[in-house]
Amino acid sequence: MKTKISVYFLILFIFQASCDEENSDNNVNNANNVNNVNNLNNVNNTNNVNNVNNQHCERIQPINNPTRLAVVLTDYTNGAVSEIDLTADPYTITNDVVLIHSDAIPRYFGDKFHALNRYLGDSLTLIDDESWQVLDEIPFVSGSNPQDVHMVNTCKGYVSLYAENYLQIIDVQGATSLGTLDLSAWGDEDGSCEPAYLTSDASYLYVAIQNLVDFAPTRNGRILKVDLTTDEVTGEIALNTENPFYPLTKVPQTDIFVVLTAADFSAKGAAIETFQSDDATATVAITSEELGGIPNQVVFTDNQCGYVLISTVTYETGIREFCLDGTAGSWLIEPGVQEPVAITLINDELFVADNSTQTPQIIIYDLVTQEFTQTVLNTSLPISATKPFTKIP
Repeated sequence: MKTKISVYFLILFIFQASCDEENSDNNVNNANNVNNVNNLNNVNNTNNVNNVNNQHCERIQPINNPTRLAVVLTDYTNGAVSEIDLTADPYTITNDVVLIHSDAIPRYFGDKFHALNRYLGDSLTLIDDESWQVLDEIPFVSGSNPQDVHMVNTCKGYVSLYAENYLQIIDVQGATSLGTLDLSAWGDEDGSCEPAYLTSDASYLYVAIQNLVDFAPTRNGRILKVDLTTDEVTGEIALNTENPFYPLTKVPQTDIFVVLTAADFSAKGAAIETFQSDDATATVAITSEELGGIPNQVVFTDNQCGYVLISTVTYETGIREFCLDGTAGSWLIEPGVQEPVAITLINDELFVADNSTQTPQIIIYDLVTQEFTQTVLNTSLPISATKPFTKIP
């Protein structure tokens, strides 16, 4: 029953600068003036987030050797972050280092922890990850229901808004919004295309489009390609299945991305699909029927195989091995035995968030010994089922 309630609430929550006026043609504040030092399109503008010469904006580097792991907790009324010290032996956890919105997802970009406050939160909170003090907040339109935030460099990022027909472009250094990127051409009869999770490579931002009406998919999903220099949609990649509902993942040491679809949550017609930048259509790697349920999250142990978190039609969850060649391997945790809600891989250890016990816990599977370790890290609240882990250097 606990699993059904947790998944039910997860789905419920997911669905649901001053200026001086001058008449001069050379007005430095005129947003259309090519000599305007504040013009976001001016390639010579020192404040332009697209300016490759802007030394204050550096590319986001992957965190390959984290020293800490942040975990988002929620009982759908209260939210908090716990911090795991990965340098300690054994690992230790400090609960409730900062209180956050009850429906938030964590991200770490540059030198800040970000909490994207989703349903009824409508904002992005910037937090110092050493003191865990709130530094600033970027508000979004009330009721916009932000779904994901993705920074392409230390200045510029994008936020997908579930209830709006655009992406918000943000500057986290200045804690301001830089404008919007129109997605109305991909909307359906309710006016929104339901943009969900985001990722990028050196050239493009990739946006998962769900196209839902009354929470039901109206067509197969698609991935939009946004040129990072012009902030224009330059193409789309068609998916073979409906409702790309879960975070996008890059396959290590390749140019391949993985998208997980949920279809209508019946455990039929969902899939793990793969795509590359030049693809017109994605490729189905393995179906929900072959997996034994809906794929919720994946981690890769190499460039072909890894572990997938599965939810069944009865809302039970489990973890099994899989490969992109269509292989569904053995179960690490069979559905219904525990309540795994999230996974992340750090070196040779798989961290598993488990809400099945009275006190929620994080357990660790050693890929070398192929056994769960003795380390159990208890949390003060249930662990969020919406990608609650984020690595901190």
